[in-house]
Amino acid sequence: MSKLKKILVGIAVLIGAFFLGGTMLPKEVNVSRHTTINAPAAPVFALVNDFKAWPSWSPWLKKDPETELKYSEPSAGLNAWNSWKSDNNEVGVGKSTITAATENQSLDIRLDFEGMGSAASKWTFAETDGKTKVTWAFNTEAQSIVERYFFKLFINSAIAKDFDNGLAAIKEIAEK
Repeated sequence: MSKLKKILVGIAVLIGAFFLGGTMLPKEVNVSRHTTINAPAAPVFALVNDFKAWPSWSPWLKKDPETELKYSEPSAGLNAWNSWKSDNNEVGVGKSTITAATENQSLDIRLDFEGMGSAASKWTFAETDGKTKVTWAFNTEAQSIVERYFFKLFINSAIAKDFDNGLAAIKEIAEK
């Protein structure tokens, strides 16, 4: 077999392995982080339930404080939304909408990322003895094998880090 044929066969095997490996990666992408805050659930919930409070703690708005923001009126509660537009690729362009809200207990938020699809975010607030365990979860589905690799190798850890930073900021604000 000529050298060229061996190289082509090798490339074909690598491409096949890439796609086969990608089919074994999960299509579902889930990230969940939590913290316990020394404050009752109500003030913690308020920081997340009202989109106008997000600039005080959002890890993405800290990456680009010049992000253009728009809000629904009211800016809190069921069906409230905010949209954002940033030239920073880590922030991008999109819209968040509260799709379910249980006062001081949980929030479901639909995220629409311009040109990148949608995702779901779920917040839970569990108060015990004046302390609140806050859980921030993210769920989406990879649409292609390349996205599966991208989420597995880069996005999961980046989202987890941003969630940790956001939760730390909420904790600092709520405990003051």
